[in-house]
Amino acid sequence: AVALITLNRPRYHNAQSWKLLDELDTALDRAMDDRQVKVTIVRGAGADFSSGHDLGTPEQVADQEARGVAQDGAGPESASELLGLRMRLCRQRGEFEQVIDLGCAPDDNEIGPYETARRALELGAAYRDLGPDWADKTEKYLKRSIREFEKMGCPVETSEALGELSLYWQLTGEETEALELLRRAEAILSAGQLGPRRSRFTETFKARL
Repeated sequence: AVALITLNRPRYHNAQSWKLLDELDTALDRAMDDRQVKVTIVRGAGADFSSGHDLGTPEQVADQEARGVAQDGAGPESASELLGLRMRLCRQRGEFEQVIDLGCAPDDNEIGPYETARRALELGAAYRDLGPDWADKTEKYLKRSIREFEKMGCPVETSEALGELSLYWQLTGEETEALELLRRAEAILSAGQLGPRRSRFTETFKARL
């Protein structure tokens, strides 16, 4: 079978807004999870395939404001977001002390609620991976990120934070608590019709318990 995915923003020459990229990611996940699909074709609605990244259409600006990202003219490459990405990269490399230094350092940039929650997630996971001596900070930051992401209505990020906290409970021997958090995360993804995201979540977190 062939999966046909259409970038459907012809009014803006299919500019790649954050919302469009989220939807594209979900569509590609669905195609990848479908064993019947052997070929995936991505096309653009209208005369153009895509004009590239969305640098400021009204929908993109509204989405940035909803996610709490400051409008500084840099779009998705704002200083605050880049710092969050750097924290994640350092954590993936095992540089946990560097994550904490970055997350706790004074920041002159305006930080919105989304980036605040993202930093809390990275800090909590880094403290967890440093060991049991940092249990209080692990719980503090991961629970904060869950609370903030839920408040903003971000199901994927909420589930990720729940998954990170579940790993902490698993490390401390609280298997029941860990599984309860995973069930809660899967329910959130299912309610949001994010089946492919749920599959990826299960592979990332549940398989490690």
